[in-house]
Amino acid sequence: MGILVEEEQMTADGYISEESSFYGDDEERHHLNARSEAFRPQKYWTSHAKQINSIAYNERAQHVTVVDVPHVELHNIYEGQEAARQLHEPIHAFLKRLPPLDSRHIGPWIWIANPYPSQDKGKGKYNQQAFMIAAEQGLADYMSKKRSLEEGNPEILPGTLTRKLRPARDQMKDEILRLAVENGVTSGKWMLFPKMDDIHRVWRLVCEGVAENRLGTGAKFATGSDRPDRGRGPPVRLICVYTKDFSDRNDVRRVVEELAEMALVPRDASRGIYYKCDAYTHLGIESDNPYHLPASIYSSKDILDAAKAVKWKG
Repeated sequence: MGILVEEEQMTADGYISEESSFYGDDEERHHLNARSEAFRPQKYWTSHAKQINSIAYNERAQHVTVVDVPHVELHNIYEGQEAARQLHEPIHAFLKRLPPLDSRHIGPWIWIANPYPSQDKGKGKYNQQAFMIAAEQGLADYMSKKRSLEEGNPEILPGTLTRKLRPARDQMKDEILRLAVENGVTSGKWMLFPKMDDIHRVWRLVCEGVAENRLGTGAKFATGSDRPDRGRGPPVRLICVYTKDFSDRNDVRRVVEELAEMALVPRDASRGIYYKCDAYTHLGIESDNPYHLPASIYSSKDILDAAKAVKWKG
Protein backbone atom coordinates (compact mmCIF):
# COMPACT_ATOMS: atom_id res chain seq x y z
CA MET A 1 0.00 0.00 0.00
CA GLY A 2 1.51 3.34 -1.04
CA ILE A 3 1.99 6.40 1.14
CA LEU A 4 -0.39 9.24 0.37
CA VAL A 5 1.18 12.67 0.61
CA GLU A 6 -0.77 15.88 0.65
CA GLU A 7 0.04 18.32 -2.15
CA GLU A 8 1.28 20.96 0.29
CA GLN A 9 3.89 18.45 1.52
CA MET A 10 5.42 18.09 -1.95
CA THR A 11 8.32 20.25 -3.11
CA ALA A 12 8.27 22.10 -6.40
CA ASP A 13 10.39 19.30 -7.89
CA GLY A 14 7.87 16.66 -6.87
CA TYR A 15 9.87 15.16 -3.99
CA ILE A 16 8.47 14.47 -0.52
CA SER A 17 9.42 17.27 1.85
CA GLU A 18 11.43 16.49 4.95
CA GLU A 19 8.65 18.28 6.87
CA SER A 20 6.03 15.74 5.69
CA SER A 21 4.30 13.11 7.83
CA PHE A 22 6.51 10.43 6.25
CA TYR A 23 8.36 10.18 9.57
CA GLY A 24 5.13 10.07 11.61
CA ASP A 25 3.00 12.61 13.39
CA ASP A 26 4.22 14.95 16.14
CA GLU A 27 3.70 12.38 18.91
CA GLU A 28 5.63 9.66 17.02
CA ARG A 29 8.55 11.98 16.20
CA HIS A 30 8.71 13.13 19.87
CA HIS A 31 8.83 9.50 21.01
CA LEU A 32 11.62 8.57 18.55
CA ASN A 33 13.71 11.62 19.43
CA ALA A 34 13.42 10.76 23.14
CA ARG A 35 14.64 7.19 22.46
CA SER A 36 17.55 8.50 20.36
CA GLU A 37 18.70 10.91 23.09
CA ALA A 38 18.45 8.23 25.79
CA PHE A 39 20.46 5.62 23.80
CA ARG A 40 23.86 4.76 25.33
CA PRO A 41 26.02 2.52 23.04
CA GLN A 42 28.33 1.31 25.81
CA LYS A 43 25.45 0.20 28.01
CA TYR A 44 23.80 -1.45 24.97
CA TRP A 45 26.82 -3.57 24.09
CA THR A 46 27.53 -4.47 27.72
CA SER A 47 24.28 -6.40 27.75
CA HIS A 48 24.00 -7.45 24.10
CA ALA A 49 27.54 -8.81 23.81
CA LYS A 50 26.38 -11.86 25.77
CA GLN A 51 23.62 -12.68 23.28
CA ILE A 52 24.10 -15.73 21.05
CA ASN A 53 23.93 -13.76 17.77
CA SER A 54 26.65 -11.35 18.91
CA ILE A 55 28.89 -14.21 20.05
CA ALA A 56 28.41 -16.02 16.70
CA TYR A 57 29.18 -12.86 14.71
CA ASN A 58 32.42 -12.20 16.62
CA GLU A 59 33.49 -15.80 16.12
CA ARG A 60 32.96 -15.61 12.34
CA ALA A 61 34.75 -12.27 12.12
CA GLN A 62 37.94 -13.84 13.50
CA HIS A 63 38.11 -16.23 10.53
CA VAL A 64 37.48 -13.71 7.77
CA THR A 65 40.35 -13.47 5.28
CA VAL A 66 41.01 -9.94 4.12
CA VAL A 67 42.11 -9.94 0.49
CA ASP A 68 44.50 -7.16 -0.41
CA VAL A 69 43.47 -6.11 -3.91
CA PRO A 70 46.35 -4.23 -5.54
CA HIS A 71 45.55 -0.82 -6.93
CA VAL A 72 45.75 -0.72 -10.73
CA GLU A 73 46.81 2.61 -12.12
CA LEU A 74 45.34 3.05 -15.58
CA HIS A 75 47.53 4.46 -18.31
CA ASN A 76 46.95 5.84 -21.79
CA ILE A 77 49.82 6.11 -24.25
CA TYR A 78 47.65 8.44 -26.37
CA GLU A 79 46.60 10.76 -23.54
CA GLY A 80 46.30 14.32 -24.80
CA GLN A 81 46.08 13.30 -28.46
CA GLU A 82 42.93 14.54 -30.13
CA ALA A 83 42.66 11.52 -32.43
CA ALA A 84 42.52 9.05 -29.53
CA ARG A 85 40.28 8.08 -26.65
CA GLN A 86 41.15 9.76 -23.36
CA LEU A 87 41.09 7.99 -20.00
CA HIS A 88 38.24 10.11 -18.66
CA GLU A 89 36.05 9.41 -21.72
CA PRO A 90 33.35 6.75 -21.55
CA ILE A 91 33.22 4.79 -24.80
CA HIS A 92 29.92 6.37 -25.85
CA ALA A 93 31.43 9.86 -25.38
CA PHE A 94 34.56 8.90 -27.35
CA LEU A 95 32.46 7.60 -30.24
CA LYS A 96 30.32 10.72 -30.16
CA ARG A 97 33.37 12.98 -30.24
CA LEU A 98 35.04 11.00 -33.03
CA PRO A 99 32.34 9.24 -35.08
CA PRO A 100 34.14 6.74 -37.32
CA LEU A 101 32.55 7.88 -40.58
CA ASP A 102 32.86 11.60 -39.92
CA SER A 103 36.39 12.15 -38.61
CA ARG A 104 38.63 12.42 -41.65
CA HIS A 105 39.59 15.93 -40.52
CA ILE A 106 41.31 14.44 -37.46
CA GLY A 107 43.81 12.38 -39.44
CA PRO A 108 44.13 8.98 -41.10
CA TRP A 109 43.52 7.00 -37.90
CA ILE A 110 41.42 7.03 -34.72
CA TRP A 111 43.11 5.26 -31.82
CA ILE A 112 42.20 3.58 -28.55
CA ALA A 113 44.70 2.07 -26.10
CA ASN A 114 44.24 -0.66 -23.54
CA PRO A 115 44.45 1.29 -20.25
CA TYR A 116 45.55 -1.70 -18.16
CA PRO A 117 49.31 -2.15 -17.71
CA SER A 118 50.77 -5.30 -19.20
CA GLN A 119 52.37 -7.81 -16.83
CA ASP A 120 54.66 -8.94 -19.65
CA LYS A 121 57.87 -6.91 -19.67
CA GLY A 122 58.63 -7.89 -23.25
CA LYS A 123 61.39 -9.97 -24.79
CA GLY A 124 63.90 -7.29 -25.60
CA LYS A 125 64.65 -3.64 -26.04
CA TYR A 126 62.86 -2.00 -28.97
CA ASN A 127 65.28 -1.11 -31.76
CA GLN A 128 63.46 -0.57 -35.02
CA GLN A 129 66.49 0.91 -36.75
CA ALA A 130 68.66 -2.15 -36.11
CA PHE A 131 65.84 -4.39 -37.26
CA MET A 132 65.32 -2.43 -40.49
CA ILE A 133 69.01 -2.46 -41.42
CA ALA A 134 69.37 -6.21 -40.94
CA ALA A 135 66.00 -7.15 -42.45
CA GLU A 136 66.41 -4.96 -45.53
CA GLN A 137 69.81 -6.56 -46.13
CA GLY A 138 68.13 -9.98 -46.00
CA LEU A 139 65.52 -8.87 -48.53
CA ALA A 140 68.24 -7.50 -50.81
CA ASP A 141 70.16 -10.80 -50.63
CA TYR A 142 67.01 -12.70 -51.58
CA MET A 143 66.38 -10.44 -54.59
CA SER A 144 69.99 -10.93 -55.66
CA LYS A 145 69.48 -14.71 -55.64
CA LYS A 146 66.31 -14.28 -57.64
CA ARG A 147 68.04 -12.17 -60.29
CA SER A 148 70.92 -14.65 -60.55
CA LEU A 149 68.47 -17.51 -61.07
CA GLU A 150 66.57 -15.55 -63.73
CA GLU A 151 69.73 -14.52 -65.57
CA GLY A 152 71.08 -18.06 -65.51
CA ASN A 153 67.77 -19.49 -66.74
CA PRO A 154 66.22 -16.95 -69.15
CA GLU A 155 63.57 -19.44 -70.27
CA ILE A 156 62.47 -20.40 -66.79
CA LEU A 157 58.72 -20.33 -66.19
CA PRO A 158 57.38 -18.13 -63.34
CA GLY A 159 55.96 -21.14 -61.51
CA THR A 160 59.25 -22.99 -61.71
CA LEU A 161 61.13 -19.88 -60.52
CA THR A 162 58.82 -19.53 -57.52
CA ARG A 163 59.27 -23.20 -56.67
CA LYS A 164 63.08 -23.06 -56.86
CA LEU A 165 63.14 -19.94 -54.67
CA ARG A 166 60.86 -21.37 -51.98
CA PRO A 167 63.66 -22.57 -49.63
CA ALA A 168 65.39 -19.19 -49.82
CA ARG A 169 62.08 -17.39 -49.33
CA ASP A 170 61.17 -19.50 -46.28
CA GLN A 171 64.60 -18.87 -44.82
CA MET A 172 64.20 -15.13 -45.44
CA LYS A 173 60.81 -15.10 -43.69
CA ASP A 174 62.17 -16.95 -40.66
CA GLU A 175 65.11 -14.57 -40.47
CA ILE A 176 62.89 -11.47 -40.62
CA LEU A 177 60.72 -12.77 -37.78
CA ARG A 178 63.79 -13.74 -35.75
CA LEU A 179 65.27 -10.28 -36.19
CA ALA A 180 61.95 -8.72 -35.20
CA VAL A 181 61.85 -10.63 -31.91
CA GLU A 182 65.54 -9.98 -31.26
CA ASN A 183 65.01 -6.22 -31.64
CA GLY A 184 61.68 -5.99 -29.86
CA VAL A 185 59.68 -5.19 -33.01
CA THR A 186 57.01 -7.70 -32.01
CA SER A 187 53.66 -5.91 -32.22
CA GLY A 188 51.09 -7.04 -34.75
CA LYS A 189 47.39 -6.79 -35.51
CA TRP A 190 44.30 -8.71 -36.49
CA MET A 191 42.70 -6.88 -39.41
CA LEU A 192 38.95 -6.40 -39.72
CA PHE A 193 37.28 -5.02 -42.85
CA PRO A 194 33.67 -4.23 -41.91
CA LYS A 195 31.33 -2.99 -44.59
CA MET A 196 30.16 0.60 -44.38
CA ASP A 197 26.76 -0.21 -42.90
CA ASP A 198 28.32 -2.26 -40.10
CA ILE A 199 31.21 0.02 -39.14
CA HIS A 200 29.57 1.67 -36.11
CA ARG A 201 28.70 -1.68 -34.51
CA VAL A 202 32.08 -3.29 -35.14
CA TRP A 203 34.14 -0.29 -34.01
CA ARG A 204 32.03 0.13 -30.86
CA LEU A 205 32.50 -3.53 -29.90
CA VAL A 206 36.24 -3.33 -30.55
CA CYS A 207 36.54 -0.17 -28.44
CA GLU A 208 34.63 -1.77 -25.58
CA GLY A 209 36.78 -4.88 -25.75
CA VAL A 210 40.02 -2.87 -25.67
CA ALA A 211 38.86 -0.59 -22.85
CA GLU A 212 37.75 -3.59 -20.75
CA ASN A 213 41.07 -5.44 -21.24
CA ARG A 214 39.40 -8.25 -23.20
CA LEU A 215 41.31 -7.70 -26.43
CA GLY A 216 44.91 -6.67 -27.06
CA THR A 217 47.07 -3.60 -26.49
CA GLY A 218 44.95 -1.25 -28.59
CA ALA A 219 43.08 -0.68 -31.83
CA LYS A 220 42.82 1.84 -34.63
CA PHE A 221 40.27 2.75 -37.27
CA ALA A 222 41.05 4.09 -40.76
CA THR A 223 39.10 7.32 -41.25
CA GLY A 224 39.55 7.38 -45.02
CA SER A 225 40.19 5.21 -48.06
CA ASP A 226 36.96 3.31 -48.62
CA ARG A 227 38.84 0.36 -50.08
CA PRO A 228 36.86 -2.32 -51.94
CA ASP A 229 36.42 -5.63 -50.21
CA ARG A 230 39.51 -7.55 -51.45
CA GLY A 231 39.24 -5.96 -54.83
CA ARG A 232 35.55 -6.58 -55.28
CA GLY A 233 32.21 -5.82 -53.70
CA PRO A 234 31.18 -2.79 -51.64
CA PRO A 235 33.71 -0.50 -49.92
CA VAL A 236 35.00 -1.31 -46.45
CA ARG A 237 37.19 0.32 -43.80
CA LEU A 238 40.16 -1.15 -41.95
CA ILE A 239 40.14 -1.78 -38.19
CA CYS A 240 43.34 -3.11 -36.61
CA VAL A 241 43.25 -4.91 -33.26
CA TYR A 242 46.77 -5.05 -31.83
CA THR A 243 48.63 -7.61 -29.75
CA LYS A 244 51.98 -7.03 -28.10
CA ASP A 245 53.91 -9.97 -29.52
CA PHE A 246 53.24 -11.91 -32.71
CA SER A 247 55.42 -14.75 -31.42
CA ASP A 248 53.13 -15.20 -28.40
CA ARG A 249 50.71 -17.54 -30.15
CA ASN A 250 48.64 -18.04 -27.01
CA ASP A 251 47.88 -14.34 -26.78
CA VAL A 252 47.31 -14.05 -30.53
CA ARG A 253 44.83 -16.94 -30.28
CA ARG A 254 43.18 -15.49 -27.17
CA VAL A 255 42.45 -12.20 -28.94
CA VAL A 256 40.99 -13.80 -32.07
CA GLU A 257 38.88 -16.14 -29.93
CA GLU A 258 37.52 -13.10 -28.09
CA LEU A 259 36.76 -11.44 -31.43
CA ALA A 260 34.92 -14.60 -32.43
CA GLU A 261 32.95 -14.53 -29.16
CA MET A 262 31.97 -10.95 -30.02
CA ALA A 263 30.67 -12.21 -33.40
CA LEU A 264 33.30 -10.22 -35.27
CA VAL A 265 35.01 -13.28 -36.75
CA PRO A 266 33.17 -16.22 -38.31
CA ARG A 267 34.25 -19.39 -36.51
CA ASP A 268 33.30 -21.94 -39.14
CA ALA A 269 33.21 -20.01 -42.41
CA SER A 270 35.92 -20.57 -44.99
CA ARG A 271 36.69 -16.89 -44.98
CA GLY A 272 38.20 -15.40 -41.84
CA ILE A 273 40.51 -12.52 -40.92
CA TYR A 274 44.29 -12.21 -41.04
CA TYR A 275 47.09 -11.18 -38.70
CA LYS A 276 49.98 -9.05 -39.91
CA CYS A 277 53.10 -8.30 -37.88
CA ASP A 278 54.31 -4.71 -37.74
CA ALA A 279 57.72 -5.87 -38.87
CA TYR A 280 56.20 -6.53 -42.30
CA THR A 281 54.45 -3.16 -42.24
CA HIS A 282 57.73 -1.36 -41.53
CA LEU A 283 59.34 -3.20 -44.45
CA GLY A 284 56.48 -2.31 -46.81
CA ILE A 285 55.53 -5.95 -47.38
CA GLU A 286 52.02 -5.85 -48.87
CA SER A 287 50.05 -8.53 -50.66
CA ASP A 288 51.71 -7.79 -54.02
CA ASN A 289 55.31 -7.68 -52.73
CA PRO A 290 58.15 -8.71 -55.08
CA TYR A 291 59.38 -11.38 -52.63
CA HIS A 292 56.13 -13.35 -52.97
CA LEU A 293 55.82 -13.44 -49.18
CA PRO A 294 52.31 -13.76 -47.76
CA ALA A 295 51.51 -10.38 -46.24
CA SER A 296 50.00 -12.03 -43.15
CA ILE A 297 51.53 -14.60 -40.81
CA TYR A 298 48.32 -16.03 -39.28
CA SER A 299 44.72 -16.58 -40.35
CA SER A 300 41.79 -16.82 -37.95
CA LYS A 301 40.61 -19.99 -39.68
CA ASP A 302 43.89 -21.81 -39.09
CA ILE A 303 44.16 -20.71 -35.46
CA LEU A 304 40.53 -21.36 -34.57
CA ASP A 305 40.56 -24.72 -36.35
CA ALA A 306 43.73 -25.69 -34.46
CA ALA A 307 42.19 -24.63 -31.15
CA LYS A 308 39.05 -26.60 -31.96
CA ALA A 309 41.11 -29.71 -32.78
CA VAL A 310 42.97 -29.48 -29.46
CA LYS A 311 39.69 -29.18 -27.54
CA TRP A 312 38.28 -32.11 -29.50
CA LYS A 313 41.25 -34.31 -28.61
CA GLY A 314 41.01 -33.22 -24.99
